[in-house]
Amino acid sequence: AHYTQIVTYTLKIETTTGGTTNPSPGTYTYSAGAQVQVTANPSSGYVFDHWELNGTNVGTATTYTVTMNADYILKAFFKQAPAPLTVSISPISASILVGQHVTFMSTVSGGTPPYTYQWFVNNQLVSGATSSSFTFAATTAGTYYVMLKVTDAAGSTVQSEPARVTVSPIPVGGYSVALTENTPIKPTLLYAVLTLIFSFFLSLTKRKRE
Repeated sequence: AHYTQIVTYTLKIETTTGGTTNPSPGTYTYSAGAQVQVTANPSSGYVFDHWELNGTNVGTATTYTVTMNADYILKAFFKQAPAPLTVSISPISASILVGQHVTFMSTVSGGTPPYTYQWFVNNQLVSGATSSSFTFAATTAGTYYVMLKVTDAAGSTVQSEPARVTVSPIPVGGYSVALTENTPIKPTLLYAVLTLIFSFFLSLTKRKRE
């Protein structure tokens, strides 16, 4: 009688905390040359990270196929899922005059760092405004809406609630300084007042000469 020896190999499937596999973790025997598909199934609050075959990283696809031409240990690695990506900006509203500016700061949490930033004004992308803060300079009166879009390393994106900026024209006659008998006079304020008075009389003198 003639007998053919059947060659078999073992596949041991393991996992880290945070998930299981299909077939389930354990040790299996397969004929030489068999193609064995193993799928990673993360538990709630976890995501699949990568596979290791005999200690070597072999990819991040959730399903991995092992060709049984030797004994193998296939291990699925899971990690905790990051918190949802969120962003907020402050201040959420501001009122300024033409020629003034307001600086917005951002707070980002969750997602997968590092983050990239893009600021918008009235839904229009602001070229070069790609840092975590943004200074809005008012050139004309009106109402403006400032918004920040953040993208994390995994490609997730989120937008902030828009901040409202009300820009008013400069009052007719320019700026004024109101003083009362209870107003404390600081050197800087006194200097500013004297400068205004001097400028006023200087302009009157020029007009008289003309």
